[in-house]
Amino acid sequence: MQLASFTQQAMLKMLTFVDFIVAPKPCLIDGLLPRVCEALSDALSEIQLPLDSSSSAEVAKILGEIVNVLSAKEGKVREAIWSTLKEARTRMESPEDGQGSSHTQTPQGSSDIDDATRSVMEYIFFLETNYLEIKPIVSEAASLGEYIPRHGDIPALASLKLEMVSCLEEKLANKSEAFPDQGLRFLFLLNNSSFIADQLHYAPYFPEPYKVDLADEIKGYIGRYIKVSWALCCHV
Repeated sequence: MQLASFTQQAMLKMLTFVDFIVAPKPCLIDGLLPRVCEALSDALSEIQLPLDSSSSAEVAKILGEIVNVLSAKEGKVREAIWSTLKEARTRMESPEDGQGSSHTQTPQGSSDIDDATRSVMEYIFFLETNYLEIKPIVSEAASLGEYIPRHGDIPALASLKLEMVSCLEEKLANKSEAFPDQGLRFLFLLNNSSFIADQLHYAPYFPEPYKVDLADEIKGYIGRYIKVSWALCCHV
């Protein structure tokens, strides 16, 4: 009884940090929230082990209260994770991503990898790294109707990542229109698409058919770039 009471008091003091990290707008990419969610889940699994037959009703009551607190904290963290995921998805789908017009973010003389490309691929790599913690959160959101995957034939988290990449490709296409030089435009698309393909090559949970489609798309960029470059050379 004393041990159970001590455990409850100690855990209540430790769990105050959960409220602290979700109170501000949390940064999902640093990996803190998934680690906290995993720790709470592990703690719940340990606490919910079958009680010894000699345990008193008072001990069972205390353990039940601990379970309720842990469940509430875990739910709060899962809600924070999903809220951050939604915000990132909405920001990517919007015409402007908070840094100005999509046509003015890319220097007209540079065909380097775009900042948005690096950001999205870093985000997807994060989702891959924390797959086991984030997958059930996205699946639950889909089952509750809070998220409607556009690709219903694959898992919800895979669809979410696919939608992010699709939105990125659309943004890149829009940004490429800012280049007055057609050759630089195709080179910009080629560089960014190749970067995306290279990153997705190491993504074990990403839909394989999409990797094939993306490879074909990149080949198309290469072909068009070669044609444009040849036409420019002939013109000169």
